[in-house]
Amino acid sequence: YLLIDGGLGGRMDHQVSNLNTLATHSDLAIVMVSKSCVCFLLRPGRHVIHRNRAAETEVCGVLPLGWASANVRSRGLRYELDGVHLGFGHTISSSNAFVGDEVEITTDVPLLWSKESRRSGV
Repeated sequence: YLLIDGGLGGRMDHQVSNLNTLATHSDLAIVMVSKSCVCFLLRPGRHVIHRNRAAETEVCGVLPLGWASANVRSRGLRYELDGVHLGFGHTISSSNAFVGDEVEITTDVPLLWSKESRRSGV
């Protein structure tokens, strides 16, 4: 996979450009990190995401990224997604949270997964 440190933060236009890179290169495993966040693309299908309590808080988000809608199901989130259609101008799942140490997400289109990092001083 490709790790991009510093791909988030700073100018908003640069952040959006970097997120666009995730969308346009969805065939690659790209992880973007900043001192407060880790994010990556979830391809269509089922995903199990584990939380590293030493490195991450419980805060996470599941966001549409360039696709009009997503039929999303989850297990292990504070605000579960049960057949929810995500899209800008509609519902997005920001400020969600792990209820344990594992989240399962099933989606029919690519989605952006973000989780809050405990990193500091970077």
